[in-house]
Amino acid sequence: MAAYDLIIFDCDGVLVDSEPIANRIFAEEVRRLGYPLSDEEARREFPGTSLAYCINYTERKFGIKLPEDLGLIYRQKSFEAFTRELEAVPGIPELIHALTIPYCVASNGPMHKMEHNLRIVGLYDRFAGKLFSAYEIDQFKPEPGLFLYAAAQMGAEPSRCLVIEDSIHGIQAALSAGMDIWAYSHDHNEQEFRDAGARTFRSIKGMQEAL
Repeated sequence: MAAYDLIIFDCDGVLVDSEPIANRIFAEEVRRLGYPLSDEEARREFPGTSLAYCINYTERKFGIKLPEDLGLIYRQKSFEAFTRELEAVPGIPELIHALTIPYCVASNGPMHKMEHNLRIVGLYDRFAGKLFSAYEIDQFKPEPGLFLYAAAQMGAEPSRCLVIEDSIHGIQAALSAGMDIWAYSHDHNEQEFRDAGARTFRSIKGMQEAL
């Protein structure tokens, strides 16, 4: 633990198990428009990315222009699905409770989404005042700017920060920021994450034990 002055958590997929829900809703909306984007492809391609990335990916794949209101529809339907279905990632409440050094969240998601999702799973009070969104500074992972911004706001040197992520874009951003990176592999993508330069874990409990 003494090796770090700050732990920076991603939100979706690390603190809250929102990635499967969000990617499913986006794929459903694309299929509703008549384009065969599967849930499996969305789960593979979109973790750790922004809504703009998902839209651009889909438009390139099918050679189309998606409706202007797709983002609003997706946000509303995912908000409703999160409220019904969202849970904390197993082991996260215990890990957060055990931490004795500063921590924060840095996410590609909008601030209101982070706040809503953390409230649903009972973690908001732990992170209030320590939430940083890429939308605040208009720099999205895999760019390192969000992690550097979070570290600066928390008063930590990048070399003394540990990032906990679950996506290639997050891994790339952490390494570019000069930070250590641990990746939660969810029992998949483990080799891909290792090849990208992360130390991998198949469970949050394993991370807690390593700390």
